[in-house]
Amino acid sequence: MKASGSRRERGAYFTPQAVAEALANWAIKSRSEIVLDPSAGRGHLLAAAEKRLRDLGRKRNPLIWGVELHGRSFQKLVTSFRAWGISDKNALEGDFFSRVADLPKCDVALMNPPYVRHHDIPTATKDTMVNALNGTRGIVDGRASAWAYFLALIPELLKAGGRIAAVLPTDLLASDYGEPVLAYLQKVFSTVNLIYCDGDVFPALSQQTILLLADGRHKDDGRKADMKLRRVRYPVQGQDDFSITSKRNGKTFSAGDTLPRILAPKSALAIEARLMKRSDVKSIGDIAKVELGYVTGDNGFFHLSTADAKRFGLSDTHLTKALTRERDLLGVRFTAADWKRRMKEGARDWLLTPTNGQSRGVRNLLKRKAAEEAHNSHKCDIREPWWRVPLVDPPRALMVYMGSKARIVSNTARAQVSNSFFRLTTIKDLSPNDLAVASLTSVFRLSAGLNSRLLGGGLLKLELSDARRVLIATHSIRSRDIRRVDNLLRAGQWDDACQLADRLILERGLGWSKTFIDSVRLAASQIQ
Repeated sequence: MKASGSRRERGAYFTPQAVAEALANWAIKSRSEIVLDPSAGRGHLLAAAEKRLRDLGRKRNPLIWGVELHGRSFQKLVTSFRAWGISDKNALEGDFFSRVADLPKCDVALMNPPYVRHHDIPTATKDTMVNALNGTRGIVDGRASAWAYFLALIPELLKAGGRIAAVLPTDLLASDYGEPVLAYLQKVFSTVNLIYCDGDVFPALSQQTILLLADGRHKDDGRKADMKLRRVRYPVQGQDDFSITSKRNGKTFSAGDTLPRILAPKSALAIEARLMKRSDVKSIGDIAKVELGYVTGDNGFFHLSTADAKRFGLSDTHLTKALTRERDLLGVRFTAADWKRRMKEGARDWLLTPTNGQSRGVRNLLKRKAAEEAHNSHKCDIREPWWRVPLVDPPRALMVYMGSKARIVSNTARAQVSNSFFRLTTIKDLSPNDLAVASLTSVFRLSAGLNSRLLGGGLLKLELSDARRVLIATHSIRSRDIRRVDNLLRAGQWDDACQLADRLILERGLGWSKTFIDSVRLAASQIQ
């Protein structure tokens, strides 16, 4: 985070008043409690805290502390402190992780920590954050966004019985690094409740929001709190009221559970449990090796069209056939004809793979300013030579892992696939075409939905570990049936292709009852 950076660079998205007041009203129980906001901004959360303390009978000198990095925001925070009758010394300017020693133990932490991804955090800042964690250092790994560091450290500033009320992105449940943070909170609080806000809390930010309510700070003594999640519709624009209290307990979940899994009806989870016991259903990881596609470090430089290659004088010996976009996948198979068609349309699906740096075309390309910029990117900077993208043999199949239509596609074009896809290699017992058709069945769609992470804007994503757990029905398909499914997909008839896959594999191939197939199909349709 940069003190002088833009709002995006600082991750500064200020808490709406209705949310701030709801959190303050939940977290602050008495007028004598000490309240801290470690990333206070202009003081939106602390304004709600000051109001709550007054409502509880605090007449003067509310026990409020705030830390803020950004200069102009800090000055507005100081102005607010003076208006509330709070000493200027309670407002600390600078990086929270550098000012921890200057803060008192508190009863309540109200926080909306910055949403800054790990690659946008300056190295020196990240070093300071890591060093401040001390005993909780192992809870946050190097890929974590800034908010995770705040959440890992803040319990250390709480008194016994203290509480956290925090505004967080759904990355808490959608990222691998969110899992150990949640597991830590589960060990040091008596109760941990999450509220999923089904609506745009931050319209300017493509990110869904979760409210964390953690109560009863205690020493890590082996106890683990039950964690529960409730779904709340966030008010539409123009409504001021927002309640986070409810008589409903919410759904119990475990650290590592995805949001779609937590929100799924019990009936869908019961169907999944039945599928996992069947001998004719396996996980993708049991059938194939699943890996991420190649990483260039700078797609704009390394991906070329045929016209680009001709302009730079590059021969085919320095180029490799590649697949970079899901939209190019029309059927259950990605064929050589599909790739050639896209290239004729101007697609940038040549991957630059120089055999050496001595040919004229390659030398000319490496002299361009774009080459210098690519060289300085992280992935390129750490490999030797920087312009050689590490490749292995093209995969026999690939998996689409983003969006609501995750699926497997046979790679008969033998194209290299970018990190927009997962590579499937070392496939056992089934052909790539069998896997491709099976990934259209309700079995795969249910399992992919339950194992997906919910990202900003409601986008679903399978991480590598998730993809390996996805279930698939195992049955060999006749060539003519593969063509039937392929033709439906190429005609844009997705639902018809999926229903045909169910009939061919689940009903005719494996002999499942129509009633059970319908129950799997219904369960798949109920996933977020």
